[in-house]
Amino acid sequence: MDQGIIRQRLAVELQKQIDLVIKGEAKPFKWGIRDCALWAADVHVRAGLPDPMKPWRGKYRSMLGAYKIIAGRGGMEESMKMLAAKMKWKEVAPEQAETGDLGLVKRAIALRKKLGPHGPEMVGLAEVTFCVIRGPQGDWHGPIDNGFSCFPDRDVLSAFDVLSR
Repeated sequence: MDQGIIRQRLAVELQKQIDLVIKGEAKPFKWGIRDCALWAADVHVRAGLPDPMKPWRGKYRSMLGAYKIIAGRGGMEESMKMLAAKMKWKEVAPEQAETGDLGLVKRAIALRKKLGPHGPEMVGLAEVTFCVIRGPQGDWHGPIDNGFSCFPDRDVLSAFDVLSR
């Protein structure tokens, strides 16, 4: 199939996910269901591409479970490089990535535990690397809580052309 058509499908499917967030209808972030890697993979599947997360679906249900799998593969960056090799994706500079391409971003996140009627209490910060997908306007998207974050190219550690077979 023509790469232009696939890129258009990726744009449409990503926009559908963004629209759900804007309308307040998106499913909340949940490890093993709607985390950063599965969210991006779901966009790929809806656009008619193979599921890059198929080997990991159903294998974890918590942050600790995900990190055990990731740590067993040398960390998130190594895991992504192994996945890219398996899927025959080519690494590209973030600014050369196109709609639907995948990347990695490193950010500090708040670690929280749930407590009584006053909601969650922050118990610390952790630096984590997570998966993002390139949007049609050139920004990068990744799910958080009940929404998503957007990142510029300068924040992307590495990027992969998902149609470079």
